[in-house]
Amino acid sequence: MKINNVISYYIKNFCYILLFAIVPAVFCGLFMRPFALFETLYQYPNLTIETFADLFLAVYSADWLYWVLSIVGILLLLIFISLFIGKVEAHFRTGKFDLSWHNVRGINYNLAGVTKTMLFVIVLNFVVNLLTLLLIYLMHFIFSINGVPTVAGTIVNWVIAVVALWLQARITTYFMFAGLDSIIMGSPYTVAMGNASHAIAKRGWDIFLAEIVPFVLAILLTVLGCWLDIVWLTNIVSILILFPYIVILGMVNFFDHYDIKRYDNRKYYLR
Repeated sequence: MKINNVISYYIKNFCYILLFAIVPAVFCGLFMRPFALFETLYQYPNLTIETFADLFLAVYSADWLYWVLSIVGILLLLIFISLFIGKVEAHFRTGKFDLSWHNVRGINYNLAGVTKTMLFVIVLNFVVNLLTLLLIYLMHFIFSINGVPTVAGTIVNWVIAVVALWLQARITTYFMFAGLDSIIMGSPYTVAMGNASHAIAKRGWDIFLAEIVPFVLAILLTVLGCWLDIVWLTNIVSILILFPYIVILGMVNFFDHYDIKRYDNRKYYLR
């Protein structure tokens, strides 16, 4: 089962993975709100929502510094994802996790493809968030009483958010595979997207379970963080889980789809 392969790889190589994920995770966790939609839903019963702007600004800050730091966080993610993809691919092909920092092949060869892929993911996920907020805003006025949120409205909004979460997980999985196909195989992006559709369709339930589990875990951590008032910490932990997991899932799916032999289970001693 694919989720077992991904989790097994993650656990076996956690110390190495941490080296690539810790910087973007700490930065994004401290200075960005990657799960702001679910933070807002947690606070929804206590919110005063009169216009759509009230709901939008509860998720996306109007502070210019927030947007500057978000751009810096995205740039960090692009660099470390590019490097991590190169390291994981090399590990799958050779059986050795090369930790030498002089080898920047991942950045040199992967950055353009990763940037294109991440732009698709960021834009589409923003559109999904925007549509989700519009639906939540509509449900607020259907189910609220004199503007006060009700239990029924809260439940409906959580259902909408969870469906949106699955859609974002599918978008991320789809474009990660397409990006890897374009980077590694040199496929034109339209061909890579077709290959991604075929690979995901062929392993429907397996892919669904593998892609949704870490996102659900991130949301549970966000709710816990809101409850304990340590959401910055749970954001860091969630990104530490999600960032490497998505890359590993994409790589496992890619190697399986093309039936490429993996050597990462062979034992090597690091020099």
